[in-house]
Amino acid sequence: MTDTLQSLLGEIADDQRRFRENVRPPAPWPAIVRAELWVRERFAIPLPEVLSELWSIHDGIAFNGMRIYRPTEEEEPSHLYSLRPINETFADVTGNRYLYVGEADMDAFVLDTLAGGWHMADKVSLDSFERFETCEELVLAVLRKYLDM
Repeated sequence: MTDTLQSLLGEIADDQRRFRENVRPPAPWPAIVRAELWVRERFAIPLPEVLSELWSIHDGIAFNGMRIYRPTEEEEPSHLYSLRPINETFADVTGNRYLYVGEADMDAFVLDTLAGGWHMADKVSLDSFERFETCEELVLAVLRKYLDM
């Protein structure tokens, strides 16, 4: 069976429920639109469809030490991070070179606007471990990797 976003998110949600962890509800539509506008303005690219699709199912993912950032920005005690504030923080160091979409213990999941491509990279050095042509390929690989842990 080929992994799809829905199948992987379903497996993650099943594991989270089994261990009595919080399964995030869908993100509010206005938050997704704000994230889409911000990405387009800041990076001059459309928001990858896989992110808006993921957010329409869950307001971000936190699982096995991995996070895919969420579009909502409300302050709350949460282990999920928000796309815009995280990227604005990292921009102080890297400028607008990288669009960060998620992270894990030592990994960053980014679009490298200078070198091109989507990457699983070292969180500190940003050296790429693995390159993907699309954000969807990256997100599916990340979800599968952390499900298999």
